[in-house]
Amino acid sequence: MNSITLTWVAPGDDGTSGNAAQYDIRYFNAPITSEAVWNTAMQVAGEPVPQPAGSTENFVVAGLSSGTTYYFAIKTADEVPNWSGLSNSPFGVTQSAGGGGWGGGAPPPQTLLLVVNLLGNMDQGTMTADGVLMESIDATAEDGVLLASLSQGTKVLGPDGKPLTRLTVIRVESLTSLPEGYLLVAAFDFQPDGSTFGKPMHITVNYEEGDIPEGCSEVCLVVAHLDNESGEYLFITGVVDTDANTVTFSIDSTSIVAILAPVPAPATPTLTLTPTPAPTSTPTPGYTETPTPQPTATPTPGPTEAPPPGLGPGAWTGIGLGALALLGLLLGLFVWQRRKRKWERVLQEIGWTPWSWEGRVKTT
Repeated sequence: MNSITLTWVAPGDDGTSGNAAQYDIRYFNAPITSEAVWNTAMQVAGEPVPQPAGSTENFVVAGLSSGTTYYFAIKTADEVPNWSGLSNSPFGVTQSAGGGGWGGGAPPPQTLLLVVNLLGNMDQGTMTADGVLMESIDATAEDGVLLASLSQGTKVLGPDGKPLTRLTVIRVESLTSLPEGYLLVAAFDFQPDGSTFGKPMHITVNYEEGDIPEGCSEVCLVVAHLDNESGEYLFITGVVDTDANTVTFSIDSTSIVAILAPVPAPATPTLTLTPTPAPTSTPTPGYTETPTPQPTATPTPGPTEAPPPGLGPGAWTGIGLGALALLGLLLGLFVWQRRKRKWERVLQEIGWTPWSWEGRVKTT
């Protein structure tokens, strides 16, 4: 008869805190990856009472057949009971009967457990004694912001060169020494620093558009990995999916990994031309020549020509008028004398003596 030892990290009563109430451990001859297989799997007897969250649990499954491969899975429940989801399904091989299988009765190779704590969410996978994963590990943070995967066959070693049994990833809120010209979007510290992966660990970071600093473009996001020896950040290749809002990259050693955005360039100003009026010339005070006024010639009145002696124009006018009047009188007198003679002749012919001054005097 043979046995296999299982190792895992105790979860909490509420996520990763407190104490769970009970375990249910089962095994099967095929991977237990669905509820249908779980329901047909064999439940072990005597599961341990859960320890506080984060404690390492060990349990020996006995009564197994020799030279047989078994797959295991576990569930946890609280006091209600509320049952957890199905765990991963590692496998183990029992020793062959009669000293076969592992070579003349030698014990089977030892298996180790790599526990991954991804932002408080636990996952695990079995590995060989020299740190080679016997199954793939696909871990996801509870909030879905971070996903990490290690493929089967990856050799995982700690900073001391021994197989790594615990990998912890925590969020880093701020960094003191960012590469010049970049702003922090998100950062995660993979511990312990200096652990190595024989095959790259693939990581996907989910971001929200609100995480991008104002003025930065998400297509310009880059990934920087802290070099433990130099203490400087080295840029590594990453793929930005702007539709899914993810950044995917790979690392082969543990330290701080940061998602960065370049500092936005200053906004390009728009020039507006405003005509500038020509400056008005202001004469500089100085000596101003004042023209000397020239004397104005005043004509000297000449001697007034005295009128010639004799009558003036007015006197001649009077003389002319008097002469005309006298001429008219003489003409009138001439006409009267002619008419008078004519009448006297007429009167003599008819026998009437014309009167005269002499005729007015009566003859005595």
